[in-house]
Amino acid sequence: MGQTTPTLQGSYSIWSSILNALNSYRTVVKAALASVLQSGFDSVSRERAAAQLETNLWLSSEFFSDSACRLYMETAVELLRSDNVDVPKLLGKANQLALTATSMNMVLLSLNQDIAWSTNREITSHGLFKSFRFWSIEERKKYLESANDLLNVIKERFPLVVFGYGIALGFQRSGDLIPHDDDVDILVVVEAEAYASLTEALAELSAHLASRGYFLYGKWPGHRKAARSREIKDVDVFVGIKEGDFLSFIPGPRKKIKYSDVFPAVVRTVSETPIPLPSNIEGYLGAVYGIDWREPQPGWQHNWSLAEYTDVLSPTLPDFPFQADRLMSRGYQWVVLDENNSILSLHTDKPDHTGAVELRKLRDEEVEVGLIRP
Repeated sequence: MGQTTPTLQGSYSIWSSILNALNSYRTVVKAALASVLQSGFDSVSRERAAAQLETNLWLSSEFFSDSACRLYMETAVELLRSDNVDVPKLLGKANQLALTATSMNMVLLSLNQDIAWSTNREITSHGLFKSFRFWSIEERKKYLESANDLLNVIKERFPLVVFGYGIALGFQRSGDLIPHDDDVDILVVVEAEAYASLTEALAELSAHLASRGYFLYGKWPGHRKAARSREIKDVDVFVGIKEGDFLSFIPGPRKKIKYSDVFPAVVRTVSETPIPLPSNIEGYLGAVYGIDWREPQPGWQHNWSLAEYTDVLSPTLPDFPFQADRLMSRGYQWVVLDENNSILSLHTDKPDHTGAVELRKLRDEEVEVGLIRP
């Protein structure tokens, strides 16, 4: 749902100076990666390459004087060693090193080009994933078809539903999914006066999807991730409120998106798949991403501040569920309780389960379960 991944834009002189500083390091990293790929990208060869890169760091005076070079090399070592990247930690380091948005995006672009893309993955705001640029047309179609199925299930209970955020941005820019993105977003709208809080609306949506066999997870105030199983790529489902003529979603500004720019939704084709998108996409994108949405803006981020939404959020946000992996490993998709902690429904693939006994086991193991009112 993000606006951009690093692209070679901005002042040519700025990009050129950063590139010049990085080039010698990039050559060393690419040579290390080549040897790792020849060995099958196994853990032993990755550790050997990472250790060699660390040795190179301490032999270089530029490593200590140039923050962009330092972050690039430290992250390259982490990526080779663990085959993963801790993005929040990476952004924290960039902040500590006082990197500009331009420098940070150049570092990310270099890491993607030099390492991640070689394994058909990309470092994005979501982490290290196989981004859409590496998906076949059949993979994209299958994913969008499953997302459409999810949207239709939501529509059984919530009639105002549409695809938004990144998929709308990608369609309007190029007619397809954004290459660096790795999931799509569904927007669900409810009337503000119909629920005591946005939290309550999110809980009702979650209960509805769980009853239809969907697995949900996450602790965000305005959305959940939904999927049929671990094997199927999840979709972000956002709940927003209609206040007069305007819509509000987290993340995003309060009462800035015009209802008439979104509904009635218009069916358009993305990756050979018909999907409902906002009626006036340019108006919607302008409200969500600002007037410069037509071109990627390095360093752009959504506003996740809850300051404007405190009046529509419950004090305690329900979790669906806290420990998803443990529940899923035991065969559970969802447990729905009433206010007395009695089981309303226990969704599981296990044919021989006994609801009360299983719930007691979950409590004994201190697995917290989402509380959903009937």
